[in-house]
Amino acid sequence: KRVDPSYWYYRFEDYALIHVLANGIGSTPLEHVIHPAVACLAHYDEANQTQLLHTLRMFMKCRYNASAAAKCLFVARSTLLNRLERIAELTGIDLDDFEERTYLAMSLHVEQIGSVLATKQ
Repeated sequence: KRVDPSYWYYRFEDYALIHVLANGIGSTPLEHVIHPAVACLAHYDEANQTQLLHTLRMFMKCRYNASAAAKCLFVARSTLLNRLERIAELTGIDLDDFEERTYLAMSLHVEQIGSVLATKQ
């Protein structure tokens, strides 16, 4: 109910990942669980009025398809590629590494869940 309070019924399979992530973390602070790149980009975005974290999230959500992500972000593909280069410079992440991509994806979910749950309480 904290994630979608306006729904009148819920199917567990729709929230299974959220449940596993939220309960698997327990009382561990989010900053200890999420990939350091997520926090780095969040701080950079706040300080520089950019949207690099959102860019990374959309790129991953679009299954690493630069053209699709650029379209979703309403930017040119070259702009998206420049942002991805900047993200790599700032964070040192390697999106070709499966384990790092998995950790980043989990971290982006955890970060979103944490912000949703924090605003609902």
